[in-house]
Amino acid sequence: MSELGNVTVEPTQFDKVEYDAGTIAALFREVAAKIDGIAPGTDIHLEIDQEEPTPRVSIRSLDPVVFHIESGALEETKQPRSFGPTQASLTFARLLIELVDRTTPAFGSPELGQPADLAPKAAWEVSCIGRATRLGFRAHKPRFLYNFRNRFGFSDAADAEFERIWSLESPTWSDIVGSD
Repeated sequence: MSELGNVTVEPTQFDKVEYDAGTIAALFREVAAKIDGIAPGTDIHLEIDQEEPTPRVSIRSLDPVVFHIESGALEETKQPRSFGPTQASLTFARLLIELVDRTTPAFGSPELGQPADLAPKAAWEVSCIGRATRLGFRAHKPRFLYNFRNRFGFSDAADAEFERIWSLESPTWSDIVGSD
């Protein structure tokens, strides 16, 4: 595992949620230490939108690396507005795995901001979360299966595709979206 550069958190002070920038940065570093493939010395900026309680996340930039995280993605599930280390760890792992995918030429990822369609986004998220669980991060698998079914249908075929994507060890973009 490589050593990260600077990890910055914005805002530095939270007033809408009970989060602490120092705690977030420290946990992010712990998670990053478990993810292979991050370029040594990579600086990462965490832009946290405390106005949005939803769990959406995105990579806004690769140079410099900027992760946009809505506060619901870091929230303790049973205590709204409180920081949830387990949920935050999974969120960070998911973003870091996507970063590694995006910066590995052999992966063949779409350009930043792509895919625009929800179905391939859902499939990529399943792949990232599946890999994160194999690294020891906790995820509620049925939540991701339900989201996947919403994009691909409620069928045995969709469930089999979910399991295939969830189980991929070192996928390429083509492996995830099922194209050649």
